Amino acid sequence: MGNRHYGEIGDVWKHFALCEILAIEQPFHFWESHAGSADYSFTLSPAREYGIMHFWQHAFSLPVTAKSSYYKLLLKWFRSREPIYPGSPLLAMSILQSSKASFLFCDLDLESLCSIKRRANNISINHTRLSMINQDGIDTIWNMIHQENVDPANTLIFIDPYDPIQPSLHGVTSLDLFCECINKRYKVIIWFGFDSNSYHQDWLVLVKQALSSVKSLNSTSAVWSAEVQPEAISTGYNDSSGTFIGSGLLYCHLSEKSCSIIKKYGRALARLYHGVLLPNHQSGSLCWNFFQL
Repeated sequence: MGNRHYGEIGDVWKHFALCEILAIEQPFHFWESHAGSADYSFTLSPAREYGIMHFWQHAFSLPVTAKSSYYKLLLKWFRSREPIYPGSPLLAMSILQSSKASFLFCDLDLESLCSIKRRANNISINHTRLSMINQDGIDTIWNMIHQENVDPANTLIFIDPYDPIQPSLHGVTSLDLFCECINKRYKVIIWFGFDSNSYHQDWLVLVKQALSSVKSLNSTSAVWSAEVQPEAISTGYNDSSGTFIGSGLLYCHLSEKSCSIIKKYGRALARLYHGVLLPNHQSGSLCWNFFQL
């Protein structure tokens, strides 16, 4: 299993936004650095109760969430004969199924890649559209953006690490890759998580330092951060389990329509979680934050 944190609140925000971005951008190529499994057998935990189950049980109450691509896909997979929780590879292939988009999924876990191949067959994604690399996704995509002859404007790269500052075998971090993708003018998104205010502030310092070397940033090509976090974290609560976390998406070179949707969806998710409590009775209401770096 490629992602033991599936279905937690960080996953919900990531997939909620990603599905609509893919539906809007309709890239010719979708590359993912840390793919995980195509799907997961759904088992409950306190973190999934707060994450995907709360979203699933309440998304119908707001027009924004009820009409979202993510919720529609959850309806499909949760109500199937054998209910599953869809991971990002299955979501991406489902959103872009009717297009001619190609997919590149990287993961060190071979079983995860095999699950992607099975689901691709199930939803009629031709094998010629699918590449799966059983290697470090950071180094793989780093090499590809320097060697591949593809149009960056029609390629969306999704960087989804557990730790965005952990170096690869060749000393490249996910944050390094994000910055290089910007330099090469690819559409790029990186996910990050944080379980305390102090970690969050340290992360932002690192991001600003890394972006200082990016030469292509300007008023029309900016980096934005779109974040949600349980209110308890913003008031000083430190979740030692690492499951009730804050999370965000840094992105660059997306269309104005995608940027508008991200803001709209972030506000909607915060509304959906208003007044919710974490299992320890700390506030689980979501704080929404959106800003330019």
